[in-house]
Amino acid sequence: MPKIKCTSTNDLKRKYPYLKETVDDKDNVRCNHCMAVFALSHGGRSDMNKHSQTQKHKSSIEAAASSSRVTNFFKPANSDQSLKLAAKEAAFAYHTAIHGQSFTSSDRTSKLVSKFFEPKFALARTKCEAVIVNAIAPMVAADLR
Repeated sequence: MPKIKCTSTNDLKRKYPYLKETVDDKDNVRCNHCMAVFALSHGGRSDMNKHSQTQKHKSSIEAAASSSRVTNFFKPANSDQSLKLAAKEAAFAYHTAIHGQSFTSSDRTSKLVSKFFEPKFALARTKCEAVIVNAIAPMVAADLR
């Protein structure tokens, strides 16, 4: 009499959330930690326990725990703080344009503002010029029409 094939059940999925069924073969699972693919059809839960004890699996978990995610190096795109900072920089650029100051003067003034008021404030001459030419000037031109 043939042995019953083991398959991935909801109970096994809860106990081993890092194992996912492969797309091409439902009898195989892939470990998200070490990317190993192995069959459940013969050993089932026993194969999962053996895999979790392998050196490859353990070292990949240690490596993941000691390294940080790539997303930690990037700031969120639309956070409130970044929008407020952008508004402050745009207001300073508008002030520079309205009072006819040179873009070079914004270099030193920007450093003073960042030192005394807002540490992340950065609006040197190239950024100031870009904000005025690409954001403020088109908006003012549209209002004059």
